[in-house]
Amino acid sequence: MVAALITFALGVLIFVIFRRPSQVSQPSSHETRLIIPKASWEPIFFKSINSVSNLTAQPELRKVSLKEDEREARVWWGFGLSPLEGVSLGYRAGQWRAIHVKADDYYEPTKATLEELKPPKSGWNTTWQRLVDAGIASLVDASELDCGEVGLDGLSVVIETNIGRTYRTYMYPNPMLEKCSQAQQVTKITEIMIGEFELTHSEPTPPPNKRLERTRH
Repeated sequence: MVAALITFALGVLIFVIFRRPSQVSQPSSHETRLIIPKASWEPIFFKSINSVSNLTAQPELRKVSLKEDEREARVWWGFGLSPLEGVSLGYRAGQWRAIHVKADDYYEPTKATLEELKPPKSGWNTTWQRLVDAGIASLVDASELDCGEVGLDGLSVVIETNIGRTYRTYMYPNPMLEKCSQAQQVTKITEIMIGEFELTHSEPTPPPNKRLERTRH
């Protein structure tokens, strides 16, 4: 009798165990992997980026869930004594789209303009490939390379990409004035965006130490 009760209890227990839903959470197929540098500039600069994004009704790119074949890149420049502006180039639901945004003030913007851009001069696919060839999806943050120092003068560039469900961001201060090859790649990426969409922009003011360097050459 006792043996029969034990056998019955074990059978019930085994049945419950195999019927119980798994407690192990499986990663979502739509989850975006985040690669964000642990650098002091990131929370500071993204306070400005998110402010302008909110003013222009853009979602934060790191929070956007894209399909496997969709992609978006944003190139931001400013972060000094000039208003923040940026270009976003994205491919979603089989359609390309590019926009240009610009804040009204470099310190605490209260307004920002948003302009829908015409197709780039070289075409959508060619322009995207030019950006990829320049390293937009593979560059690392300047802090990992000891390439440049952040200052109030001049111009810094922040790049965000969301490709293949992986979000990445990195920053280079005054890339047009630095000698490291990665900074030169960032300058090229910025020039591709500006040139392909025929944007106008003012030349940044070099930091004091860089202005002194220029006078010596």
